[in-house]
Amino acid sequence: MAAPEGPGPPAGPPSGPPPLSEGAAPSPAPTEVILSRGAIEGEISWEALFGRRAPVELEIGSGKGRFLAEHAAAHPDRDLLGVEWGGKWVRRAAQRLAKAGVGNARLLRADAKDLLARLVPARSLAAIHVYFPDPWPKRRHRKRRLFDPTLPPLLARCLATGGELHVASDHEEYFEEIAALLDAAAGLRRAEGRTTAGARLSSFGIKYAASGRSLREAVWVSDETPSPAGRAAP
Repeated sequence: MAAPEGPGPPAGPPSGPPPLSEGAAPSPAPTEVILSRGAIEGEISWEALFGRRAPVELEIGSGKGRFLAEHAAAHPDRDLLGVEWGGKWVRRAAQRLAKAGVGNARLLRADAKDLLARLVPARSLAAIHVYFPDPWPKRRHRKRRLFDPTLPPLLARCLATGGELHVASDHEEYFEEIAALLDAAAGLRRAEGRTTAGARLSSFGIKYAASGRSLREAVWVSDETPSPAGRAAP
């Protein structure tokens, strides 16, 4: 299913994820689950994209799509969008979704920060998942890391009140840097003692757990209106 031409703003109040319609069922598995970035003009309308009103979750860096497929199958009352920059992995994830036969997941090849700043409606996501982002361990490459001071305001802008941010990493130093950024972010608070929904469902998580590698994970909850710094520039 291709993205609708010129999607408008989502129906319903922007203060929280839209409720699932009574008796609603997942939309049928689309013929094409990869959305065309060029066909998206302005903010995404989740209702138009998925054909219903339901809580929407976003995975940043969906890779081969293992978590996306399993989470979508386990939660047919929710809609999921996976964003990935690598075209090879988008195609692999699309094959996995098609094989799983889930109708409530889509993929988009795009820059995650541009997606959060310009395409995702404010306060519209029930959850955001980020599992094992590339740590770029060499110092000269660290500017390529996903998590930097510009990201937390964007995450807070897109999460509905009570929405959750799930993050996991196998890289100790990078996770501590991520945690420091998110703990200091306006509009986000750490949910102490919580484990993520999908760290052990992703391809990397399964691989690392099997090898005995230590994983770090945490959940943050959106509990207030984000600062204007998180809003997209006009």
